[in-house]
Amino acid sequence: MRSPFGVARAVFALCALTGLPPAPSRCLIGMASLSPVPPRHALTRLVLCRVAANRERVRLSAPRTAMRARDARVLRLDVVFSPTELAAAIARVPSVTCAAIDVLRATTTLAVMGERAAARVILAPDVAEARALAAAQPGCLLAGEVDAARPPGFDFGNSPAEVGTADLAGRTIIFATTNGTRTLRACVALGARATIAASLRNATAVADSLLALPGDATACLVAAGRLDRVALDDAVAAGIIARIIRERARQAGMTLTLTEPAELAILIAEHAGEPIDVFRRSDAGRAVLALGLEADLAWSAALDATRVVPRVAAAGGELVAEFGE
Repeated sequence: MRSPFGVARAVFALCALTGLPPAPSRCLIGMASLSPVPPRHALTRLVLCRVAANRERVRLSAPRTAMRARDARVLRLDVVFSPTELAAAIARVPSVTCAAIDVLRATTTLAVMGERAAARVILAPDVAEARALAAAQPGCLLAGEVDAARPPGFDFGNSPAEVGTADLAGRTIIFATTNGTRTLRACVALGARATIAASLRNATAVADSLLALPGDATACLVAAGRLDRVALDDAVAAGIIARIIRERARQAGMTLTLTEPAELAILIAEHAGEPIDVFRRSDAGRAVLALGLEADLAWSAALDATRVVPRVAAAGGELVAEFGE
C-alpha cells in the first residue's frame, strides 16, 4: 500500500504538470491518510478537487477583472486658493470647469437653498444691487451678508442653519455676499466653461459632476478666500474635495492629473484636523461665532449631506444658480 507521503508527492507532481497550484502538503497528507478509499482513488479525488477549485477561482475572478476596466478619459484637476489667481488659471486652460468654494458660508448656503427646493437664486454683485433687483421683482426673497451679518431688511442672512428651516419651495431668492457670490460671478465673467458651487455638504456630488465631464477635461476648485487672501476654511474644503476626486477616479480606473496646488490642498486637508475644528480656528469661523451663529459651522461641516449641486450661468442679463441632483 502506498504511504500518504507517496500520495502527497504524486499529487504535487501532477499539479506541477497541469499548472495547478498545490494545496499545502499537510492538507494533502491528512486527506490521503484519512481517506476510507484506496490511495489511488484518494489521489484522483484530490486532483479533481483541485481542478474544480481552480475553475471556481477563475469564475469568481472574472467579474473583478471586468470591474477593473479602465476609463479612457483624463481629468486634470487644479486648485486656486483665492480669486486673484483665477484669471491666470482660466487663461491657461480656457475650457476649464470651475467649482467655487466659499464653505463659510455662501456655497454651503446655496446648496441648502437647493435642498429646500428653491426654484432659483439670483447672484447679485452687492447688497445695494440685491435691493434694487428685489424692488424690480416683487415676491423675491433677499438673502446675504455684510461683515458676516444679515443686512437690514433682508429676509435671511448668509446662514445655512437659518435657510435650512425655511419654506423655500418654488421661491426665487436674490443673494449677495462678500466673498462667495463674487467668486461665482468671477468664474462666469472670466469665461469658465461651466461653474458650480461646491461645499462639504455636496462634496462627493461635486466630485462626481467633475469626473463625469466628457472627454479629456480640466476642472478647477476655486477657493473664495477672504478679502482676496487665502482662507484656511476654503483651502481645507478644497483639499477634502480634491481627495474625494482622487479616490473616486482611482475606483473608476480613470486617469487623474493633479497640479501642484491640488496636491498641496490635499496635504493641507490631511493635516488640518476635523473640519469643524478648522472652521472654529479660521477667521471666517471666528466672525460667525462672534455673531452667535455656531450652528452654521455644523451645517457647513456636514460632509455629503446632500446631492444638490448648484449650477451657475448667465440668464436674461442676470447670473442665476439653479439646482439639480
